[in-house]
Amino acid sequence: MRLIEKTLLAFFSVLMFTSCSSTRVFVTNTKTINVLPPSCIERKTDKIYMLTATFGENNFSTPIYLTVNKKEISMLMVSDFGTTLAKLFYDGKKCTLESTVLPKKIAPQYLVADLEYTFGDIVEIEAELRKAGLTFSVISEFGSESSPGVPAPNHQFRFIFDGKKKIAQIDISEDGTIEIENYLRNYKYKLVEISDDLEVSE
Repeated sequence: MRLIEKTLLAFFSVLMFTSCSSTRVFVTNTKTINVLPPSCIERKTDKIYMLTATFGENNFSTPIYLTVNKKEISMLMVSDFGTTLAKLFYDGKKCTLESTVLPKKIAPQYLVADLEYTFGDIVEIEAELRKAGLTFSVISEFGSESSPGVPAPNHQFRFIFDGKKKIAQIDISEDGTIEIENYLRNYKYKLVEISDDLEVSE
């Protein structure tokens, strides 16, 4: 097994949770929420990113093609050589993760949940987390105007709290860079937009 495959396995082992069903995820060790349908998405993307992920002392970087909209959430992860490492797909009815290097025990809905926390409608995410006794808060720093008289947020911070304990934080920069950190599970990843074409070999 190549180094990147071993590192991927170590990183995604944190997502080998036992879930109540294919539509629920544990946000903490005891509190669960439903994975919302893609219709909850507020910020769309259909771009190539460089994914840099860290779990404990393990880290790796690999390009991904990420699509997030009101119909689907999907991600294609490839190696530096263009070989497909994993395919994630969720349309509100089915949630799948196909991979030749990752174990089948990995629950793909946890990846979907992280993307919904990032791209989802604040009100819908907050309402779902509140049902589980969790808090979702958002801080926006404003910059240039998006329309006359309306300032646009150039940096947004999203937080998940269990009482006073911070569970996760998402930073969204004006240039499209996204940083997601889960303090409870001890993992984080960074998504940076890149413009190079993504060449894939099966």
